[in-house]
Amino acid sequence: MKSPALILTFGLACLGLTGCYTVPVPLNNQADLDKTGILLPDTRFPSNAVREKVLPVLLKKGFHWNNPRYTLGHHLIKGNRLVLSDSKGHLSVVRYQAVFSDSGFRIYHYLPTKSGDIERRGESVATGLLQCVYNRPATAFGNYHKISFPTFLVDGLFGGAVNTLLSPALLVWCETVDRLPLAYHSFRITPDKKLSHLLTLLEEQAAKHSLHSDLQKGKPIPRNVTTPASVE
Repeated sequence: MKSPALILTFGLACLGLTGCYTVPVPLNNQADLDKTGILLPDTRFPSNAVREKVLPVLLKKGFHWNNPRYTLGHHLIKGNRLVLSDSKGHLSVVRYQAVFSDSGFRIYHYLPTKSGDIERRGESVATGLLQCVYNRPATAFGNYHKISFPTFLVDGLFGGAVNTLLSPALLVWCETVDRLPLAYHSFRITPDKKLSHLLTLLEEQAAKHSLHSDLQKGKPIPRNVTTPASVE
């Protein structure tokens, strides 16, 4: 027999599931991108030296070029991650996530009758999970002055106690059967700091290697000239 603590823990875990409304957006399907309104920027490398240094590393980590048959543009992607250039022209990696808003739960609509009972009349939408679990008892408590005392005892007090004992099963039922489909709200772009830091290090290494190669070849180091040289 399950202990009350275990039942309560399971119920709270199910209740916590209602806060998870962020879903990764696969970047290899143009239909998903169109539905979410995402327009991906092309992946552009600052220089050929950076490309030769960074691209093999990203390919080993599972990144790949998008298939033009399924998505538009020219992107280096992996799942919901994209390699792009930031405002300063440096490479970085970002994640695309779709944000959904809660549409509520489908529940029975109960109303008090003239005889003092509670009668089911169609369906309505509950905005919270607890309203789905305690639908009929909540109606009895909210309309205690319009219903008879026996109805209040049966549907309110006794019904609330029964629903509390059955709350783990009712929570699962509400989440799996009564929950309405989530409504798409917007998309969110978050940086992948670990991979972006790696790309910054690789860019710096590529710049140092390019400078070293220029010095070995005898090429002058470009300098910013602010004033024209005097001619005698």
